[in-house]
Amino acid sequence: MARELYERDTHFRATLRDSDQVVRARCGESVLDVLFAEGKSRNEPFNRLLHSHPAIFMVEYALAASLLHRGVRVDMVLGASLGATAAAAVAGYMDPDLALLAVVEQAIALEAHCTRGSMIAVVGERQRYLTPELLALCELAADNFATHSVLSLPEQHAAAVMAHLRQRGMAFQQLPVAFAFHSRWIDAAGQTYRTVLQDIERRQGELPMMCCATGKLLRRLSADYFWTAVREPILFQQAISSLESQGSHRYIDLSPDGTLATFLKHALPTGSVSQVHTVMSPFGSDMQRLERLTVPQHASASTTSVRENQHARSCTDVSVETESALTSTVREGRGRQKAAKPFRLDAGSLGSRIFRHRYGLHYAYMTGAMYRGIASADLVIRMGRAGLLSFFGAGGLSLRRIEAAIVRIQAELNTGQPYGMNLLANYDYPAQEMAVVELYLKSGISNVEAAAFMQMTPALVRFRLQGLRQSAKGDVICSHRIIAKVSRPEVARAFMSPPPTHILERLLEQGLVTAQQAEWSRRIPMSHDICVEADSGGHTDGGIAAVMMPPLLRMRDEMQRTHAYAEPICMGLAGGIGGPEAAAAAFMLGADFVATGSINQCTVEAGMSADGKSMLQEIDIHDTEYAPAGDMFEFGAQVQVMKKSVFFPARANKLLSLYQHYASLDEIPLRTRNQLEGSFFKRSFDQIWHETMSYLQSVKLEHEIAKAQANTKHKMALVFRWYFAYSTRIAIEGKGEDRVNYQIQTGPALGSFNQWVKGTELESWSNRRVDHIALKLMDATAAHLSRSFARFADS
Repeated sequence: MARELYERDTHFRATLRDSDQVVRARCGESVLDVLFAEGKSRNEPFNRLLHSHPAIFMVEYALAASLLHRGVRVDMVLGASLGATAAAAVAGYMDPDLALLAVVEQAIALEAHCTRGSMIAVVGERQRYLTPELLALCELAADNFATHSVLSLPEQHAAAVMAHLRQRGMAFQQLPVAFAFHSRWIDAAGQTYRTVLQDIERRQGELPMMCCATGKLLRRLSADYFWTAVREPILFQQAISSLESQGSHRYIDLSPDGTLATFLKHALPTGSVSQVHTVMSPFGSDMQRLERLTVPQHASASTTSVRENQHARSCTDVSVETESALTSTVREGRGRQKAAKPFRLDAGSLGSRIFRHRYGLHYAYMTGAMYRGIASADLVIRMGRAGLLSFFGAGGLSLRRIEAAIVRIQAELNTGQPYGMNLLANYDYPAQEMAVVELYLKSGISNVEAAAFMQMTPALVRFRLQGLRQSAKGDVICSHRIIAKVSRPEVARAFMSPPPTHILERLLEQGLVTAQQAEWSRRIPMSHDICVEADSGGHTDGGIAAVMMPPLLRMRDEMQRTHAYAEPICMGLAGGIGGPEAAAAAFMLGADFVATGSINQCTVEAGMSADGKSMLQEIDIHDTEYAPAGDMFEFGAQVQVMKKSVFFPARANKLLSLYQHYASLDEIPLRTRNQLEGSFFKRSFDQIWHETMSYLQSVKLEHEIAKAQANTKHKMALVFRWYFAYSTRIAIEGKGEDRVNYQIQTGPALGSFNQWVKGTELESWSNRRVDHIALKLMDATAAHLSRSFARFADS
């Protein structure tokens, strides 16, 4: 089974090895060791279902991945029996690793709960032998075509059934199987298998799929799909008839022994011009068949509306993909060779399939939360409908506004469409952070982007733990996901560690988590998804991606080994991603996903004013500057902001300098004070202080007023902070009356993006849609990497 192809095709071999690791992790043994055992003959049967079923899935899926890797395009998938699970993985309805685990669990359940059975293939007209007396002993398990059926029966009925068939003059063959599949005699495994499937997530696929258990087309999988596929009769003839009624097709058989191609030729109606291709010869492989399927002239002329399947298994080690592209050749005749087709990555294969599966995504791509609702509900909804992940910018907003956004987003998005909410650390007022988490828990929020955390907080730990549960197998399942934005190693380590013990104890004392949740939490990290943030718009440490990413990836691997987490940690990269070259560099550095920020606030959906967007679309890569952060003004924290056509960066830096040099507002020289009140603020210090006191009273922070009255330096800080809030508000409102004071947080990535789209329809922000940008960027990234690999090959 596939030995020749395994030895000669790098991509096929890499896919099989990846799958084998999944089985080894679950069962402690290698399927490949059994499949390619030394001295094993090509037709030697497997001794255990736990070997045969995963092997069949692994070979079929690896064949599909190799074909898609070579550029074969498909419109639809079909799978019979066990092949239905492989088909679901190819079509994107399930993560391939989880689909394989479903196959393993199915084998375990059958071996544990079912008695041995038999299956008999019969050739002949069914009305001649399928009598009521026979059906008392067996069930019809498969209708392959008019004169070929399969019967399932208990082992003790085999002799009587075969005698009946001989008496009717039927040709038949007892199949080398251990159980009576597709019949009531495997029902004992059903409940166990269904329970396991509850923990295996499904998603909306990219391709339609024909169900052989019903003979109908599917676009969404029910919870019982995989059990139905192995329990109900196979209606292969009905499925093919349904497909043929829509026109002719090109069929590619990926069964390990070429059986389905034989069935197809008999099931096709008379006069059909559909073509049937096989990849595998019986119990072996044919490299030339695999290669010939990629040649365009073999495609049926009637095949229309083809599209690439973007759910081919992604390879987290790009070097494996590259090796396949650079070393594979097509042999045509003895001693004659020609170069393989040009290597072509697709956007859906970039990054980590694990990350895509966790959030139900088409691409390993997300948009970050821009504060004060700049990452708006409209933006989140648009992204979610496209199957892309984004986070609402809840930072700086009241609970009322955050709740209103949640209500709107949940009303507009369907179940399973991805989205999340931002959660900012609030060390000054932890009760406010806890109030946001309580709102998220009440609203059923599953995904949060955690930003500005320097250490873990009770609110964040509570959110994480409230989403823990245990599967039927005893695994801890994390239904509350945290994407942690980090720019420092010690913060990354804290997020990749289990929750701190002292916080667990405090939450237990307060009754905010259960003892069971606290116990489970020792087996998981605070976050399974770490987003390394290089130099970005807004709050930034000015990090360099190529410097930060490698050591943090090594730390990730170390933490994974040390804690033996059952679920792997993914690490993505944000900051500076404004074009395909930057995104390609991120993936080449080893990023499991990329996150964009600045480029998204200059889109139709962003909660930035039209005036602000018009200014943003004009900036270049040097039109940003660092300025003090208003929320951490006293500590000298920095944000990156637009400097073109505004005075904000210079004025903000001057305010910080004044704060550092003087102890109170009264100490500021009169000339400087007049400049601040007349040009910067356009109102007096006293007017600003009265506005500030009114605000603090409205949010029940009267103690800040008392603190300022006792500490003149603190009063100065609060007055200066007013300017930062004011400059942000007028930019979002965009009235244009005080444009020079606009504070618009952005990084040079937007300047890079502006240059990339210059001269195209995306040059104007009014044509920039956040989901279109994501798709364009990812497609261009895949194309850039493909061209780069081609250059390596040419050299």
